[in-house]
Amino acid sequence: MEAPKRASIGQGSHINQKAIMKKLGLIILGALIVAPFAKAQENGSFTVDGQLFNRTEVRHGFGLIPQKEEDPALLAAQRLRLGFNYKEENLTIYGSVQDIRYWGSTPQIKANDPFLSVHEAYAEYRFNEAWSMKLGRQELNYDNFRFLGNLDWALQGRAHDIALLKWKKENIKVDLGLAYNVVGDQLKDGPYILANQYKNAQFLRAEHTKGDFKTVFLVWNDGRQDAPKWMNSQINETNYMTTVGLPEVSYKMDNLKFTFFGYYQFGSDQNGLDVKAFDVSLEGNMLTKMDEGKSFSTTLGFELLSGTDAADVGVKNNSFQPLYGTNHRFNGFMDFFYVGGRNPAQGLVDVYSLNRFNFASNKFMILGLHYFMSHAESNIEKFLGVEADLSFGWVVNKTFSIQAGYSHLFAGENLAILQGNTNPSNMPNWAYVMLIFRPHSAAKFIGLKW
Repeated sequence: MEAPKRASIGQGSHINQKAIMKKLGLIILGALIVAPFAKAQENGSFTVDGQLFNRTEVRHGFGLIPQKEEDPALLAAQRLRLGFNYKEENLTIYGSVQDIRYWGSTPQIKANDPFLSVHEAYAEYRFNEAWSMKLGRQELNYDNFRFLGNLDWALQGRAHDIALLKWKKENIKVDLGLAYNVVGDQLKDGPYILANQYKNAQFLRAEHTKGDFKTVFLVWNDGRQDAPKWMNSQINETNYMTTVGLPEVSYKMDNLKFTFFGYYQFGSDQNGLDVKAFDVSLEGNMLTKMDEGKSFSTTLGFELLSGTDAADVGVKNNSFQPLYGTNHRFNGFMDFFYVGGRNPAQGLVDVYSLNRFNFASNKFMILGLHYFMSHAESNIEKFLGVEADLSFGWVVNKTFSIQAGYSHLFAGENLAILQGNTNPSNMPNWAYVMLIFRPHSAAKFIGLKW
């Protein structure tokens, strides 16, 4: 039998060279990946943060009064968000990606799904101690989030593509924002008709704090495509609606705090109707501190959002729209009003009481009561219902917190009529439990007013 041939010296060298080149390629690739982070450590800092929350709900009247004998919905959903932050002396670059999903909404074996997206992507440059610029996709989260909020309760949240010029000095802050939206890469101006989305927007916000007194002024100009003109005759025209307001006027006095906010809207809406609408609110809060970190806080207040009389619907628009707020925090947690497109043309009057008891520094319970009425005149009575919201929170540690709630609506017949429900259940209710993992965030709870 012929002995097996040995590789020649040349062949062995060729094999060794291939192995060496492969290892060298891996080393170079690793160096290319690590180099930016090493450079970041030299000139600045690179950090990664993240959050995940899971919310399990039982819905039997969340947003809509259920029909009689209608089965409740049981569902679980979650949001995973990862943020990447690079920071130098005068520069911050931040980006975050998120995955949002309802359990079971995608198969176990899949190639891809549509639930992964970029939430924020911006750069902020500080010219000096007073002036800075923030450019890109970012959250607008101001004041009590009634008009401008990041919509944190919703899985997807909200972010704007906008440029901000910011100035601050001592107890004064001023932000100027400019935005212009298009549907994509284009060679000429075209229509931009998206639900609850502006074609262009400009805003100015000024804040002044002096001792226990705080005042905020806001003007927001919202330009939207005239939908009927484009649909009927392909006329590319933009209508402008302006909101001017005081998002917060507050005063603290010992254990008392009084807060007012008010807005006025005018101009033309997306359908070309003249707009004259307003939103006003006033509340008083009293805090009582007890031993061992315990405290009790009670708030009494009201909010009035103007509506359009039934005889004027389609002719003019007197219905206020809190356009880009985190509206789940207001008017009851069951989201019957101003959430998910449920914008009542007749407006809303909400008289409420919020009562919070802190068992300890990391545990609390809140009982909220709301009395709802329509504002504008219609063919039905104005009483809409009474809602009770019970919420619980527990900060287990700096990484993990638990939030839960139960809500019940004692609905009036008029609310069912407005929703077109001819066979309503008399037991609308909703319950949820959230497990929240936010190791790097001071906000350990989601969607609560305070």
